[in-house]
Amino acid sequence: MDYNLKEQIFEIFEAGVINYCVIDILKGSRYRLSDFIESKSFFEDILPRVVKENPQEDYLRNLVNPENISVEDFKILSREGVYDYVKKYFQPFIECNKDIDVPKLFGRFSDLTSDTLEAYILDKKWFTMNDIRINEREYMCFDDYLLILWFNKSRTQLFSLTIYND
Repeated sequence: MDYNLKEQIFEIFEAGVINYCVIDILKGSRYRLSDFIESKSFFEDILPRVVKENPQEDYLRNLVNPENISVEDFKILSREGVYDYVKKYFQPFIECNKDIDVPKLFGRFSDLTSDTLEAYILDKKWFTMNDIRINEREYMCFDDYLLILWFNKSRTQLFSLTIYND
């Protein structure tokens, strides 16, 4: 299966980092999330651009371990369920008066999810330090890490949103 990173948007807030990716699915449609998770694209395309362009640097990578993560580790939520989850996720930052442009965040997220029915979420809070499904260094360094993946309805594009702070 082939994927092509079409667009990447990387934003830094006082409370963390947001990394959006739009990935075209080549050679057909109707692919499953497990197809993408097992691909090289899952661990390369969704990395922030600075990490990909500077492989020699010791930047943090993905939280999850590519050999041990599976689709069963994600929770499937409806589009509305994802909004509720992300709002709850950001609530402590908002209450602390951190610099989060919530309307901007949700506006872009809303635009990217307008053509989807469900999404797959993975949250650092679901794992423990010695879990083989995560990378230990990243687990220790990321205070929060949330990964959301979803397809458009025709399954010709896959979208990712990674939110983290360290």
